[in-house]
Amino acid sequence: LVDAVRIHDLDIDAPPDAVDVKGRTFLGYPRLELRYEDLLRSYYSGPRGVVVSAKLDLADAVTGSRVDFTRAALSVDFHRGFFDRRIDYQHVLHLGVDLSWMEGRGGDDVPLFERAYLGGPRTFPGFAYRRLGPRQGKTPVGGEGAVYGAVDYSFPLFRPELRGFGVFEWGDIEPSFSKISTGSFRTAAGGGVMIRLKIGPQYLPATLYWVQALSSERGDREQLFSFTVGLGF
Repeated sequence: LVDAVRIHDLDIDAPPDAVDVKGRTFLGYPRLELRYEDLLRSYYSGPRGVVVSAKLDLADAVTGSRVDFTRAALSVDFHRGFFDRRIDYQHVLHLGVDLSWMEGRGGDDVPLFERAYLGGPRTFPGFAYRRLGPRQGKTPVGGEGAVYGAVDYSFPLFRPELRGFGVFEWGDIEPSFSKISTGSFRTAAGGGVMIRLKIGPQYLPATLYWVQALSSERGDREQLFSFTVGLGF
């Protein structure tokens, strides 16, 4: 993978980790990815089956990267359908867990734009976007170690285009993976509505979340309501 990141026009109260990467940073690194997937898909009710993914990134001066770091990620997702032979009308149980570890090498720190973040409807509903975990002042700066897990159950509401769901989540994000502790796990629970419209060839998905944080740490920003809207092509 190749990327060039440019950071400029920082505020005078910008966090030190942002100041450290001010200017242009070139990243070039190979990625090794192993993936196992056994899925039956439905646009309305989601997939059924198992997905396991493992990734390893090695950024080094030899590969043209300005900073040296190693990063690994593992994710496992299991989806099971119930109660109806029609896949679009099934109740679905999903169990998922994601692990992320990274570390700088040769005296380099992992730049904040390459770190892990949690918070927001796609990564940890119940908390504001990227506002869970390490920060400098009031600014989130991400972590080099993270764990996140979710259990959710969805079901049709009269028609396949409209589904309700309940969710329970847990996780932690820290400056390093070794600092992750069950004592600092955040948890959240709630539910919401998934809307999956299809107008001709165009897919219009939206998800509304009402999720309450059950446990949090000082500095985390909780958020009861959040949503996502997208276009599927």
